[in-house]
Amino acid sequence: MAQQIWKGGDSTFQINQGYGQNIEIAFEEPRVGLINEGVARETILVAAQGDGKKISGTSRLFRRDCGVIEYDVSSLYDIAQGVIYLGGKMPVRNKQCQIEKYQDAIMMFSAVQ
Repeated sequence: MAQQIWKGGDSTFQINQGYGQNIEIAFEEPRVGLINEGVARETILVAAQGDGKKISGTSRLFRRDCGVIEYDVSSLYDIAQGVIYLGGKMPVRNKQCQIEKYQDAIMMFSAVQ
């Protein structure tokens, strides 16, 4: 599948679906707050596997002073519908970069073109 541009929050993304149903969601234009955390164009946010109906893999959290941390995400999806929701238990870190708790997180990506 060719690259598609998608919107998520205040950033835009490329969703690349490769052979073997590998799916990567990478930043096309990260929002300013993420740029300040070290995120650049083509930084991978989500690496997953999909079967046409379900997607599961890992998402990444970026924090300059703590580094990158990954957490599991999954969802039912249909790229043809033009919207993808991914959810998981996102780790919340304290000022010392230790995980204090996990909270429910949902990301939504919608097709731009």
